[in-house]
This record gives sequence, structure tokens and C-alpha cells, in this order.
Amino acid sequence: MNTSIPLILIVGGARSGKSSYGETIALTLPSPRRYLATAERIDVEMENRIAIHRKQREGRFSGTVEEPLHPGRVITSVGDGMIYLDCLTVFLGNLMHYTGLQDSYEQLEELYSALEDRKVPLVVISNLVGEGIVPADRLSRAYRDMHGLMNQRVASMATTMIRMTCGIPQVLKGSL
Repeated sequence: MNTSIPLILIVGGARSGKSSYGETIALTLPSPRRYLATAERIDVEMENRIAIHRKQREGRFSGTVEEPLHPGRVITSVGDGMIYLDCLTVFLGNLMHYTGLQDSYEQLEELYSALEDRKVPLVVISNLVGEGIVPADRLSRAYRDMHGLMNQRVASMATTMIRMTCGIPQVLKGSL
């Protein structure tokens, strides 16, 4: 595991300030700054969200790579600057949507390997989805469980981990 190159994991609930805080941290890291987006334009509402996010980060990043299923490949291919990955929550949902419920996903293992062998600093965003009620259906429970395990695995590799609560960052691991 490469601990000399920063891997900053930022977690929190919906609208907790994860993305904006992560983008602020990204500005302190070397250029070129690449934004790695996992969301897809699946409907008008998502198109509008993506447009708003693009407008908010205008001039902050050198470019955006949209990769809903293989962010690990993008991370592996970059040799300079930094990567801002938003977000693991959507990525896992994409995997389950496109490939169905599985015990493991090749793309997730690919991501873990890329994070472990990183050549550039990363800021990675993920939600906390398991802090509410127990979901009523099997698929939702499986998603919640796999998401929690994914966050644990990425947190174990992170040099810094931050939890956002109501826009307030709490450093849980490492330092900024």
C-alpha cells in the first residue's frame, strides 16, 4: 500500500458538504486536477444535477472524466496531478444496476487495486448509507451492507479520512 501519496476519503450524509469541502481540498493538490465522475445522465433531474455540479467546479479542474463502471482504470492511467473521485456511492449503485446483485464485483476489486497502487493524490467522496433504518427489501439491504464494507476498505487505505456533518469537517484519521 502506498502511504506516501495522499488518499483523502470524505464521507457523510446527503447534502453534508462532502463535495464542496473535497473540491476545496483538491485545490491544494498538484495540477492537473482531474474530476472523475461516476454519475450518469439517466433522466432530466440527473442532467440538471450534473449541469449544476459542472458549473460549480468551473475553472477548478483541468477536465472531467465520466466513468460509471471502471473508475479504477482511470486512476491507474493517470501519472501526474491529482484525481477527485465523486462518488463511490453512485459507482456501487451503477455496478448493482448494470450487473445485478453479486457477492463481489470485478470493478470494485479493480478500484481497490488502483487505490492501493496510486501514483497521484486522490480525494474520494462517499456517502454514509447505513445509519438509518434497516431497509425493507433484500436488494437495498445488500447495497447498504456492501457499501459499508466498501467504505471500510477504502478507509483502511486512506491517509486521511474526514466525516462531514452539517458542513463541518471532522478529521477521523490522519491530518490535513
